[in-house]
Amino acid sequence: MNIDQYKDRILELGSKYTSLDFGQNELLNRTYCFASANIGNFMPRIPYEQHQNFLRSILMNREKSIIDGKYEGVLNEVVYENLNEQIWAILNNTPSVICTFHFGSMQIINHFFAFHKIDYAFIASKKMLDDHLGDFLEMAEVQSKVYGNIEIDFIEADEYNTVFKMLKALKQGKHLLIYIDGNTGTGYNTGN
Repeated sequence: MNIDQYKDRILELGSKYTSLDFGQNELLNRTYCFASANIGNFMPRIPYEQHQNFLRSILMNREKSIIDGKYEGVLNEVVYENLNEQIWAILNNTPSVICTFHFGSMQIINHFFAFHKIDYAFIASKKMLDDHLGDFLEMAEVQSKVYGNIEIDFIEADEYNTVFKMLKALKQGKHLLIYIDGNTGTGYNTGN
């Protein structure tokens, strides 16, 4: 994907989510109610009137991150904040736990690690891996082409031995990149 295609896809997303109506179906309405209650509880300074736009941004960023994974020049579009010597020292010398949420692109972190040859294990729920493994493998292919051969360890957060796999990765000097899916529990995975 080139820069023009990337920008066109991002503009399409903006149009899609600007007009998103949470009342159009039960799942979207339930997702909005759940998110609004959490925004009100955990971020009370955000006025209720802004909750819909806040959730639209979260949902758009989640979809944007998939596009970011397929664009090999994505790191050229990133502005880094607070990336100082102390953080570089941790990334280069100390295995750590790095958690994300929906406020940014999860794939940019993967690109950043691949570009800087930082070893890591990727931890996510089984549902997320099942739903997005193809996207992650496609991203890994782009990264191998651009940054050289890389190896990504995938660890299912739902497995009984996840903690042991994470400890093993840390002992091997790898960072743990954990995707926390804040929409889990809103009802779309009611089969389990």
